[in-house]
Amino acid sequence: MTSTGYGMQHNSFANNGFSFGRGLIANNFIQMGGTATTNVGIHINGGSNYTDVVHNSVNMTSTVLSPNVSCFRYEQFLSNNNVQNNIFQASGNGTTSCAVANIGTSGTSNCIFNYNDWYGLNSTTFGYCGTAMGTAQNSYAAFKTGGSGIASFEANGFNKEALFNSTTDLHTSSPCLSNLGTNLLSLVPKDIDDETRTSTPDIGADEFNVSTYDAAMQAIISPSGSSFATGTPYTVKVKVRNNGSTTITALNMNYSINGTVTSQAFTGLNIAACDTMTLTFTATLTLTTPGSNVFKIFNGLINTTNPDLNNVNDIDL
Repeated sequence: MTSTGYGMQHNSFANNGFSFGRGLIANNFIQMGGTATTNVGIHINGGSNYTDVVHNSVNMTSTVLSPNVSCFRYEQFLSNNNVQNNIFQASGNGTTSCAVANIGTSGTSNCIFNYNDWYGLNSTTFGYCGTAMGTAQNSYAAFKTGGSGIASFEANGFNKEALFNSTTDLHTSSPCLSNLGTNLLSLVPKDIDDETRTSTPDIGADEFNVSTYDAAMQAIISPSGSSFATGTPYTVKVKVRNNGSTTITALNMNYSINGTVTSQAFTGLNIAACDTMTLTFTATLTLTTPGSNVFKIFNGLINTTNPDLNNVNDIDL
């Protein structure tokens, strides 16, 4: 996206909460990217009151740093809104990102912000939050302090990465966000897939099951780039995330070049749920054939004998 864009914009809903009920924004997957200088996942605009913004998953792949680019923008002088159990994630390009949110606290009243997951990759500006719109906050902790004009702002909030199936498919199975939401069954008894939620729901639009054993390939650290010399040995490193509920103490890993597989059993590990570790293969990679080559990294058994129960995230090319 190169021009102004909003995944969802809520304008001038000033219902008093009694005549025909509250507004509801729930169970949405929203992904926004591009280079636009005004680009927002969900925008709660001026005059938007008496609304529940709950159980949404927003992923921003933009890297534009601006108060007008974020997963969630909440204007000042709003009242009686409830923002809970959402994932607001600025994934960017995997290295840096836009800000996670821009939240103005001046003039707010009877607003609830809690049990949301806020995650971003920008090293200088996590988000904008405070009595003045656009006040930069350099960390999640500073962001929470900046939001203190809203009573109990994110007292039970989270700063965890949701490992989505892809940048646009925002289903997840992250144990970091499983069963951590507050009970909103009276508002959203089912999720985006029409699956029944529990009284201890998962954060975001998707109610999911966590695998006992799930190793996810997050990134190939080396070799990096797209062009490599033949006859030169390259060290192979891969970043692995434990996306299962059981601590990984041993992991079989493999890499292949044009179908020829090199395997290694990594032992003595201690990768807790949601943690990551970079693993380095002992055997180096040496290309012998010039031209196009197919390189893959994938895992095998976990903790010696257990198959990976989620194969969607096992291979990185």
